Amino acid sequence: AAVLGIDFGSLYWKAFVSRGSQNSIVCDEHGNRCLDASVFFNDGEIVIGSSAAVLTKSFPNNVINNPMHYLDNRKCCSDCNSGVTTEMDGDYPVFCIPFTSGIERISLERVFIECFKRLYNLAVLTFNCDPVATVISLPSDLS
Repeated sequence: AAVLGIDFGSLYWKAFVSRGSQNSIVCDEHGNRCLDASVFFNDGEIVIGSSAAVLTKSFPNNVINNPMHYLDNRKCCSDCNSGVTTEMDGDYPVFCIPFTSGIERISLERVFIECFKRLYNLAVLTFNCDPVATVISLPSDLS
């Protein structure tokens, strides 16, 4: 059976498919082996990686860059997410993303679920397999 491993790092995400002793890196549509940790939300459209990072200039309110930094209240640079409005729901942030129908509140959990689904689909399309999935990530102080 094939296994999908995902490393949701602070700045980049990496995914691989392992079949027995063979490991293969999952690349995005541009051939990038490391995906920028960026997610774009707009009226049902969700884009991850470098394509989402590029959209930051045009849609600063709709792109969440480096979402792992929100787990420990860090930002990678002063204007990294300057256009994104957040609220706290207990200990976790909720992102307020403008859609044509109004503001949608998107939880950090949903951000990672959407990223996982897209990385899984990339693995299925790239390797023509239906992998069992696992998430691999180190705490930010170890990465």
